[in-house]
Amino acid sequence: MFKMKSYLALTIGLCVAVLVMELPVLVPNANAAVARLAGAGTKAGKPVKPLAETLSGTAATSYEAGKLLFEAGDFAGALLKFRSAFELQGDPRLLWNMAACERSLRHYRAVRELTLQYLQRAGVAGLVSKSDRAAAESLLGTLQTLIGKVRLTVSEPNTVLSVDGEEVGVSPLQQEIEVDIGTRTFSGKKMGFRTFSVLRDVAANASIFIEMTMEPTIAKLQISAVPSEGAISVDGKVVGNGQWAGSIAPGKHYVAVTAPSYIQFKADITLEDRENRELTARLDKVPGSSRVVWVLAGVAVVAAGAVGSYFLFKPREPTLVEGDRPSVFLPLLSGNSQ
Repeated sequence: MFKMKSYLALTIGLCVAVLVMELPVLVPNANAAVARLAGAGTKAGKPVKPLAETLSGTAATSYEAGKLLFEAGDFAGALLKFRSAFELQGDPRLLWNMAACERSLRHYRAVRELTLQYLQRAGVAGLVSKSDRAAAESLLGTLQTLIGKVRLTVSEPNTVLSVDGEEVGVSPLQQEIEVDIGTRTFSGKKMGFRTFSVLRDVAANASIFIEMTMEPTIAKLQISAVPSEGAISVDGKVVGNGQWAGSIAPGKHYVAVTAPSYIQFKADITLEDRENRELTARLDKVPGSSRVVWVLAGVAVVAAGAVGSYFLFKPREPTLVEGDRPSVFLPLLSGNSQ
């Protein structure tokens, strides 16, 4: 295993060394390099101006800044400046300088893409000599030894996939992706699922397989209401009375608890993935609600007392005893009666 790693490191070192020799930045003072790689040949029978003499204004300023940054070892900064000059003026030779920056950053797929663009655009513009083309094509062959292939399978569709933080597609992928050799970070992200991330070594001219199993994010919430008859609702939906516990998606949620004669309890909470939250909802009495109860109770007592007094002090009618009944005289009606 040690011998294999040593061999791989040696191979990468040799390939990088080749790239260093093959990708000089096109600077006006390096006339030999410009003549060999910038295509300082002829266009329609006329000599082609060096790159520095074809740029003007902001493009020229960006180009000069890019050279300084490259010489200082700030390859990412130099890349931005060369790209800015290319976007402003479009000289295809700037693509070669951008490729030189990407080579120093060890972004070999980007080097290959920029080299192909350089050959195509500079060729159309008559800025690529035979020797330039031969050098670029030789470089493309070398780059193939610095790129591996990876097949990604994902358990969830519409997962955003990235390599070293750079997005490479959305699942499901129909074919393998090309990746620069070395240790790379493969990630998958989807709303409602935990981010999947794994480190894998990618070898030259080899294919590896990575399976991503996406796990849903989840949190747990337990709510206790005081008083216990309080009705609990989460996100506008009643979930229980007095107490409730359950699993819930991470993020923001709205909790409310209501009970008669109590002020409604309201709370906005934010739950993290794997969080287990306990929430006690203490409701306050509605002001004056106890007094109203006592007043009503008092009215009821007074009313009951009045009714009792009426029956207590009502005059009693005489009680008739058998033998004490009064005599009633009813005269008979005669024919002479009116």
